Amino acid sequence: HLVLYYLINSNEFQDMAKQLHSRSLTVTFHAPFMDLSPGSIDPAIRALTRHRFEQMLELLPVFKPKSVLCHPDYDRNLKQMLLCRSLNKADYRY
Repeated sequence: HLVLYYLINSNEFQDMAKQLHSRSLTVTFHAPFMDLSPGSIDPAIRALTRHRFEQMLELLPVFKPKSVLCHPDYDRNLKQMLLCRSLNKADYRY
């Protein structure tokens, strides 16, 4: 999703949105989450997180999504650990 932000100009976003809406497709957004933490104690990480969220918010008027899914502080390692624990895998290494 956010990768598109760097690869596509605003006219292309407008065209994409028109195509989706012309086909009566429901648009939803998944907010950026990797390597972001709005509650970080590091001000630089908080600033980058805010910047990424602002970039996503700029696209809302263009795409008019029905909803935006946000789950800040995503931690891939924590997710993997919990999955392994739930499956009783003793071989997971932190």
